[in-house]
Amino acid sequence: MKKFMLFLALTLFLSITSCDSSSDDLVDAQNVEKLNKQKQILTKLEQLGIDSKNVTFIDNVSTDGRIVVESIDDLAEIFPKELNDEGKIQEMISKESSAQTIKNLSTAKSFDLSEYQRLSSTIPVPNSSMTVYYEFWYNSFYMSYNWNDGVKDVSVATINGNGVYFSYNAVNYSANASYTVNIYGKFYYPIIIDGQNANIERPAKIICFFNPNLEYTTFPWQQYIFFTN
Repeated sequence: MKKFMLFLALTLFLSITSCDSSSDDLVDAQNVEKLNKQKQILTKLEQLGIDSKNVTFIDNVSTDGRIVVESIDDLAEIFPKELNDEGKIQEMISKESSAQTIKNLSTAKSFDLSEYQRLSSTIPVPNSSMTVYYEFWYNSFYMSYNWNDGVKDVSVATINGNGVYFSYNAVNYSANASYTVNIYGKFYYPIIIDGQNANIERPAKIICFFNPNLEYTTFPWQQYIFFTN
């Protein structure tokens, strides 16, 4: 009888050990599958021009307000690789050598509105249903002499972003043949890709050309938006 009880105890122990081992193997397999899928997502995003350092995978988040992408291949529809002609963009960037940079203008001290003009505009994001609205206040005299406070109170918002929002962080400006304001920030994409939750950042830049001498214009005569790294 004692031998029989010992046999039962040994059998039960082996059964429990086997179940624990099977459970651990299942968890390990799920983790491997998850990591492989995340590597595939990162590879695809890098092909679309998104640096892996701007991608964060997260667990246990609500699906509310998040973009849902069923297939990794569908990412190209969310993240168009090219927004503008690179040659044209580089030509414009080369004209910014005298620009002044001012950060965190959204928290700047109050100013006399009588000394400033307001410019606002919308610009569609190519290959996307999303539009960006931006505005700022400028003092053409300060801009002409590259003084600080030539541009103040910049704000940027997305329209039809489906959860995507834009966070502004810096601006610079120059005044040569035309007045140029460059707005820097990041698009933030809360997204679910093939079951994987992620937050993706896309550094971006808005270039606005305008001429304040034409009856204090309140809209740009040319504008561009493109992604940076």
